Amino acid sequence: MIELTDEILNKYIDGELTASELTEVENIINFSEDAKRRLYAMQLVHNELKNYSERTPASDFTSKLMKKIIRKPEAKGQKYFIFSVSSFFVLISLAIITYITSFILSSGSNVPEESNSLSNLVYLLEKSIYVIKKIFTASNISVIGFIFSFAIIISAYFFFDSYRQAKEKLNKL
Repeated sequence: MIELTDEILNKYIDGELTASELTEVENIINFSEDAKRRLYAMQLVHNELKNYSERTPASDFTSKLMKKIIRKPEAKGQKYFIFSVSSFFVLISLAIITYITSFILSSGSNVPEESNSLSNLVYLLEKSIYVIKKIFTASNISVIGFIFSFAIIISAYFFFDSYRQAKEKLNKL
């Protein structure tokens, strides 16, 4: 006895069964409501697939698609944001360097008497380290850390916002 599988039903619809198999399948279909429903569903799918026509894209489809892919979305706000964040960090760095330099120059009367440039360099490095230690105390580190954390949080907000806007623009294409 043949088990009525989807493969057998497809062969029945396509007319690929032998005479003995065909008789068995028709007997099963005639006596089983479930088999009739399955055959009907398979015939519907078969007819829909037979009537389906493959659509061909327009001749310039590839070139249009490539132009859309290559074209970069405008990122005006992102450029200004990156410029402002980098300017902020540069200004803070310049302020720290200016403070160190002014402190060293104000205490310049203590420069060693030797005119050896190596000893002058060592003296300036020692003074710079002293000033850096003075600037980066525990309380100042907290303030500087807060400022940098705040800048990073704001940067992350604008970054994700620009990402969301770019994603919306791509979805519109």
